[in-house]
Amino acid sequence: MACEMNDCLVGYSPQEQFQFVGFGMGFLQSALQRADISSRDEKCFITVHDASEDDELRIGWLNLMQKIGVDNAPASSANLSNAILAAARHMQKDGPYMMKFWDKFHSKEAESVTKSGTSPENLEALVELMGQLEERGRQLALGARIS
Repeated sequence: MACEMNDCLVGYSPQEQFQFVGFGMGFLQSALQRADISSRDEKCFITVHDASEDDELRIGWLNLMQKIGVDNAPASSANLSNAILAAARHMQKDGPYMMKFWDKFHSKEAESVTKSGTSPENLEALVELMGQLEERGRQLALGARIS
């Protein structure tokens, strides 16, 4: 999932990247905890009410990542959550994704805040934004119907 997620995020602005990943962290962690899924093979349906257009866009992105992101793991919410947590750690340290996965791999270049052109102040603001969207995702999942 890391490859597909990396490549998809490159197509978005830094602000959008932090919003998608923050929302995904909160939404998936809360939904998985509520569903009490004990196996990666278990399936459940999540029905969300009172979602804004932005929420729907972010949920759609999560759905897309779960469907196409099977490069190294089965398509499951638990695997997607782990991939998003890894992306969040990367972004909080190195800033937004700027290079496609395989371009980075073949060039042996590492992404960094300096290479992304993100100032320390801007990175701090983006990380704060990620936290706000994480909370929004968490709250939305708490009110969702899980079956």
